[in-house]
Amino acid sequence: MYHDIKQNKSDLKSDYDISVAQLEEDVLVAKNGGVPCPVFTFDDGNKGSLIASSMLQENGIQGIFFIISNKIGDQGYLNHKEIVKIYRDGHVIASHSHNHPMFNKLSDESVNFELSRSKEVLEDMISDKVTKFAFPGGKRKKHHSTIARELGYEEIFNSFES
Repeated sequence: MYHDIKQNKSDLKSDYDISVAQLEEDVLVAKNGGVPCPVFTFDDGNKGSLIASSMLQENGIQGIFFIISNKIGDQGYLNHKEIVKIYRDGHVIASHSHNHPMFNKLSDESVNFELSRSKEVLEDMISDKVTKFAFPGGKRKKHHSTIARELGYEEIFNSFES
C-alpha cells in the first residue's frame, strides 16, 4: 500500500510515500518471485501514481489505484485524463471515497453519499464499473462494509494504522 511516489528521498512527506528507486526495488522483488501474487495498491490519486502505473505496466503487474474523487484535478492529484490513461494501461481504478473522511465518524447517510458519489464519478470517467473500495485510514464501523456491498462494491479493502 503506497500513497505518493517521489523522484527523490528528500521529497518524501509521510511514511506512505516512497521513492521511485524503492518502488522499483519492490516491483523487481515481486516480479522475480519474492512475493506470490503481489498486489500493489496506491491510495488517494496523487500525481506519483503515473510513475507507478508505468513501472507496473512495464513489468507486467496490475495495480489498484484508489482515487479520492473530489480531489481529481487538484494540485498534486491526478486529473481526468491521467486516470483514464492509468485505466487504459490495464490497471484497476477503485474508490477511496469522495472527500476522504474518517468513516467511523460519519452518519450512515454520509457514508452512503461518500460511497455512491465516488463510484458515480469514477464510473462515468472510465466508462466501466468500479467494484473496489478502500476505507480512508482504515476507519469504519463494521456495517459500513455491508453498505458498500449494497451499493455494488464487490471488494472492500482496509488498513490498520498504528
